[in-house]
Amino acid sequence: MDVLKVPHHGSARNLAPDFFNAVRATTYVFSANGKHGNPDREALEWLIDARGRDARYTIVLTYPVAEIDRLREVSCRGNWNVERDSLAALFAARSGQGFRFVLVENAPYRIELGDETIDW
Repeated sequence: MDVLKVPHHGSARNLAPDFFNAVRATTYVFSANGKHGNPDREALEWLIDARGRDARYTIVLTYPVAEIDRLREVSCRGNWNVERDSLAALFAARSGQGFRFVLVENAPYRIELGDETIDW
């Protein structure tokens, strides 16, 4: 599919790794601001791992990564480890490992659908 709004704000409690193997998209939208820990880093790891290094796709976050991480850190209740928990660290590490996704943060974002365009 062209665009997938990831279910349940990217909560790993409502997804499974196989979801991203079964459902492929060009653009994945995570509509969450970090409250309640969403989107979960684990869910983003599942997506990136399922798509592999050679796939080209876009991850759209509806809030800035720094803002999401700030609220996710609050939800960790003092058990926050930047390398283990931060989305910023995840995206930096995976980009450095050769994964080819494009990260768009703080939507709105224009998505081209062939003969149609939507602003998300």
